[in-house]
Amino acid sequence: GYLHGGYVFTSKTLLLGVGGFYDWNPNELRSSGIIYGSRSAGMDFKVGLPLGDWLPHVKLGYGYSTGTKDLNSVTGNSLSGTVGMEYKIDTQWSLLGELKVDGFGNNGTSISNKTLTFGFNYYFNAPKIEAAPVVPVIEEVFEEEPPKPAAVPVPVMDAPPI
Repeated sequence: GYLHGGYVFTSKTLLLGVGGFYDWNPNELRSSGIIYGSRSAGMDFKVGLPLGDWLPHVKLGYGYSTGTKDLNSVTGNSLSGTVGMEYKIDTQWSLLGELKVDGFGNNGTSISNKTLTFGFNYYFNAPKIEAAPVVPVIEEVFEEEPPKPAAVPVPVMDAPPI
């Protein structure tokens, strides 16, 4: 599972964010015969490129992680990297897909995580988008005047004497 909260700064061309996360991977029997999972908590920084309703983004994070079950003694600080995509459903909701990679360890034992997450985001203070007012368009009709006859110069002949 994955829980994330934070704050984003947006413009028309860039999104910057900072947040905190708590990440838990379930205990599973691994091919080595060991049962373990992991827990992580930390903070991350997000950079996104708004493209209409789509938001491709990357995150760089740092946190404290610990193994669970058979590897509960494995702990450590770790960097994490995330690539993701959001699709805005409306001004406050979006669908989310992310791939997060991190690793940690101590005493010669390490745990590497590659977590694929799908979910929803809710933006608490998203600006309300108001529809633009409808302004009637008044078309002016110009009637063309019929063409006026052109005056054609006529050569003047010598007039007879009076």
